[in-house]
Order: sequence, then C-alpha cells, then structure tokens
Amino acid sequence: MIKIYENFFEDSDLKIIRGYLHNPVWTSQKSAPNDDSDFQMYDVSELEYFNSDLLNYVNSKLDSDFKLERVYFNGQDYGHNGAWHPDNDIGYTLLTYLNPDVDLDWGGETEFEETPGIVKQVSPQYNTSVIFKGSIPHRGLAFNNENASKRISLAFKLIPNTRVFGDDTTPVQQPKSIAHRIPMEQHIEPAVIVGSAKFDTAIVKEIIAETDFLRENGKSHGSKLVGQLKSDERSKQLSFDMDNDVGKLLKKIFDSVGDRYLQEMLGLEAKSDCFEIWSNHAYAGDYNPLHTHGTATMAGLSGFMWLKNPPCIEEKWNELVESEQVTKEFPEIKETGNLPNGVTPQVTDAAGGIDGWTCLVWNPRHGTDTEMLRPNGQWYLKPTVGQMFIFPKWLHHEVYPFFGEGERLSIAMNWNVVFSDEYMLKGASEEQKNQYFKNIENQKWEQEALEKARAERDNLEK
Repeated sequence: MIKIYENFFEDSDLKIIRGYLHNPVWTSQKSAPNDDSDFQMYDVSELEYFNSDLLNYVNSKLDSDFKLERVYFNGQDYGHNGAWHPDNDIGYTLLTYLNPDVDLDWGGETEFEETPGIVKQVSPQYNTSVIFKGSIPHRGLAFNNENASKRISLAFKLIPNTRVFGDDTTPVQQPKSIAHRIPMEQHIEPAVIVGSAKFDTAIVKEIIAETDFLRENGKSHGSKLVGQLKSDERSKQLSFDMDNDVGKLLKKIFDSVGDRYLQEMLGLEAKSDCFEIWSNHAYAGDYNPLHTHGTATMAGLSGFMWLKNPPCIEEKWNELVESEQVTKEFPEIKETGNLPNGVTPQVTDAAGGIDGWTCLVWNPRHGTDTEMLRPNGQWYLKPTVGQMFIFPKWLHHEVYPFFGEGERLSIAMNWNVVFSDEYMLKGASEEQKNQYFKNIENQKWEQEALEKARAERDNLEK
C-alpha cells in the first residue's frame, strides 16, 4: 500500500512545523545496517504538538486511528543517499516533504519496491505526503544539486490502534467496530518464488558480442534441450565455453545472482554452481514448447536473460495496451508494462500482444479450478533487454512465437545447488546420514550416465 496526498497539512500547521527547523538538533543515524551515508535525524517524539495535536490531525486527515511510535525530521545533504530498508512489519510510515523551494530537477525522490524488481518513485514536492506499509523496502535519495538546501522530510511511524476492551473510562467496543479495526491483510502464498535482476547496457553488449562469436564458432546446445521448433535456418541454440575467460566471468556473475536468490529470497544455506550457459537465436515462427531444465543435483536453478528483441514484439504490445478492452479491465498495464499475474493469453489473442513472450507455468488451468478456488499459476513476461529471471529447475516455462523481421536473442543458464553436508545433516540419525551420502552417489552416477548418453547422441548427429 502506497498512497500520496498533496497539500497534506494546513498552512497554519506548516508554519509551526517549519518553525522547529530554525534551530534543529540533528543527530547522525543509519537508515539501514549497511548504510554508510551521513543520514540525519531530529527526533520530536516527546513534543506535545507532534505527539498530540499533529497526530490527531493526521488521524482525522487519514480517517484512521493510529497510535504514535515515533515522529522525527529526516535530513539529507548532497551525496548522501539512504540505503534500501523496511521500517517495521506491523505499522505504517507517513512522510511529508518540507522543502518549499525544491526544484524537481534536483531529484530527491523516495523509491519504493512494493513489487520485487519494480521500483516506484515519489517526488519530494512541498507539503506532499506519502503513507506506506512499514514492511515495503524503500530509500530516500538526496538532492543531486550540491548547491541545494538540505533535503528535509517529517516522518511519522504509526501503529494501528487495535485495543478492544477499553478501560474503566472507555466503553467496550461493539463487535462490528472491533472487526473493522482488526488489521486484515491478503497473503498470497505462491507455489514458487521467482527472482529477477536487471543488467546494465554495457554487460548486455559484451554478452551480445560473445554470441556473435558463438554464431560462427560455437557448438550446438540443442541436443541437451527439449527442442525448439524452428522455421528459419538461422535459428540456433549454442553453448558457451565455460572454460574460457568469458565463460568463467559469466559463471562468476551468474553464481553471485544464484547465491543471492538462494540465500536472500529463499533463506537457504546453499551455494549455486552455474555449469552451462547457451544462446537462443530465434526468428519469425520459432518457439519453445513447455519444458523444464535438468541439473546434476536434486535442487537446481534455471534462468534466462533477454539480449535483443525484434521491433514487432513492442509494436504488438503497444497495440494491446491501446486496446479499449484491455486498458479498461487492467488499467495498471500502462504503468507496469506487463500482464498481471494470472491473466491468461485469451485476452491478447486478437492483437497478438504476447507474441515472443515467455510464460512461467506452475499450475496449469483446468475447468474446475475456479469452482475449487484454485488460483491461476501462470505468469506472462514481456521481453525486456537486460532483464534476467531465475527460478527453481522444476518450473515449467515456454516461449511463444513472434511474426515479424528481426532476431529474438536470449541466453539461458542452469545452476546446480549445493548444500553443505553440515546443513543437510542437522539432527539426522546415522541411518539418515548413510542414506544421504548414498543418494549423492546415485545422483553422480545418473549424471554421468546422462552425459554419456548425450555424447553418444552428439556423435550420431555428426
């Protein structure tokens, strides 16, 4: 939840609020444990005007019943951006920007990552307030003009007041009002956690240059895959050499992405081992059927990154976005640039709006699903140059064909996932430990047998 209010405080209150900034007592603080910037705070939580008069005004303005945890001024000088952080899990934060002479070319936005991988910005316009759940990661950017004044905001840390029974002087609330004041949130528990990363243009260009080299000198990777239905002689799937300098560098980069996914997003004590990378050169009519990837370990990761897209993909998408049917039903499409999770392709068939897209599938749709309250488990991803997605190896995915001139270029990769023996054997019996090491040996044998079969098939193809 992120809501913005313009002209939040009355002029009379603004005059008083800014009066406290004539001689503020700033103290240095960190917005997050990893924040090495000089972030400044002026705590006014003990002042009655802020914890009583102004709090009452805030509750009246928001039609709410918050109690105050803290209230303070934030100060940021040039060059001192805040670090990404959440505030708390149970409350809300109300920020009000207090620079009356701010030039929006100076930046100074507050950034929010309400949805993983999607950053929203709120400009620091004078007397504009933004309220958001404290659990949403965010950071405050300093002004980018070294001659600008200190960037100042007023922060209320607010907690929902859910007291039910009152005291001797407060009447007991009726059930209806009690239920109304109990915070209730929607928690969607998906069957899969998908990570994403955005690579800058310089890295993308370097990888494209390597795929150009592969086009002339690379070995086919097709025998290791489920297959691609090809309509053009230029269509290829080519293996990166994991032993040369480029392959080693990419492995290092992708292993760092895989480690962050495992440790930060899944909370696992595990390491990733990227063991293969290949390019996908697709042209009009090419597509990949529904499939999964394989790894040598029981747990594994798969991923892909878009490097180049034909113009027709964006053109078809623009046609879809401008269609009255879609924008009326899904107005957020224009802002996000993607179909909402769970929206099926039927909505786009006429315009071809998902031509060339990738679809992740963890719960195929059946006729009884709606009746059984089973959520859709499909996510349609619009190709975006430099965007990478990573997910468990068992996740089915497919690539739709496009129809137009140009190449759809992407790379894909697989990681083995390695847990430490100590982590896997915590609290295990001797019998369980023996079975664990036996399973490891069986996996090695199966992988060796698979590699031998693949080599024999490659020789037959030659």
